[in-house]
Amino acid sequence: MKIVMLEPNLCVMAGMTRLTYMLADCFKFLGHNVTLIGRSAKETRAKVALKTTFGVQILNVREGLTRRQYEIEEFGNYHPVKFLTVENIMLEPIPVSHPFMYFPERVKRLLWKADLVVTDAEIYVKLPEILDIQSKLVVYCHFPPESLKPVAGKEPKAIWCNSEFTRQHIKEFWGLEASVVNPPLHCDCYKNNNGFDGREFDVVMFSRLDPSKMEGVLASLKAFKVAVVGSAYGYEKDLPSWVTLFKNATCKEVVDVLSRSKVYVHGKGFGLYGDGKKSEPEHFGITICEAMAAGCVPIVPRAGGPVEIVGHAEEWGFLYSSVEELNLKVNRLLEDKILWYERNAKVERRAEQFDVKVVAKQVEELLKKIGVKGSSRYVV
Repeated sequence: MKIVMLEPNLCVMAGMTRLTYMLADCFKFLGHNVTLIGRSAKETRAKVALKTTFGVQILNVREGLTRRQYEIEEFGNYHPVKFLTVENIMLEPIPVSHPFMYFPERVKRLLWKADLVVTDAEIYVKLPEILDIQSKLVVYCHFPPESLKPVAGKEPKAIWCNSEFTRQHIKEFWGLEASVVNPPLHCDCYKNNNGFDGREFDVVMFSRLDPSKMEGVLASLKAFKVAVVGSAYGYEKDLPSWVTLFKNATCKEVVDVLSRSKVYVHGKGFGLYGDGKKSEPEHFGITICEAMAAGCVPIVPRAGGPVEIVGHAEEWGFLYSSVEELNLKVNRLLEDKILWYERNAKVERRAEQFDVKVVAKQVEELLKKIGVKGSSRYVV
């Protein structure tokens, strides 16, 4: 089956980009023909008038300036894929002001010939109806923008999303049904034999370096030896001096740091940052799963998708609602090796439920459900 995926930012280190590559790798794992189409422009500044169903909105666009970029040939160094190659990727001169509103003719031909077109929610609401590809369009939604609505006309073939938390918001904001397809990962890439004493960092935080993902939490961990792994965002200049920073780390470096850390702490979705702005809940949190695959015991906020990963009853990790509770649970894990080893074994097994082999079976069933023609096969 021929699958075309649309995601403008294929050359930046960001969550949606990572998810796109991993989903594309899952399609390749199933034996499908995949083409990823993104924007070739690396940096754009523009003031644009965007016509939406709510009227014209004026947006100040500053794209590609706050996230680590790489040459497309290097994508495999920063995203943990096994089957996807650079030959599967096309970069096009697509305007940042209206992503995918103006297609080169060769892209249009690819879309019309494809058996399936996959894109994210923000691109979906801006797709021109003249393309008439809704009948074979799957929208993968990491979170539905409340301020946007799907374009008038035909609904997509299906909507997939990353978590039950997101699925409920799609129903609430858009009135549409979605199926949950968790972002897949290759668990065997993270496996290691490091026990408690072989892990030098007490705590690791792994995320794009954004205040909403770290501030408020990081400052409370001063008593511990902390590693921070993330892509550049400007916030790294304000990190405390007692934090060891691994900036713009490759996949190999990420795995190395995670394998040397005992506890993983997720910050997004907790507390306030900046001018009292609240940190929005994480929609899923694939970095949590990656840390668990490496044996780190996760402690995450009691909000959003991360709760689904560790369990409402803390079956596979711990939840926190205050910095006091966070510190108490970190200390408990560091002081009780028996407890840490018990949770270490559980989290590794839990991470395997997000492995590409498991997610691929879910994807295959959903493809059958929407009646997409073409048989898939497992790649050994």
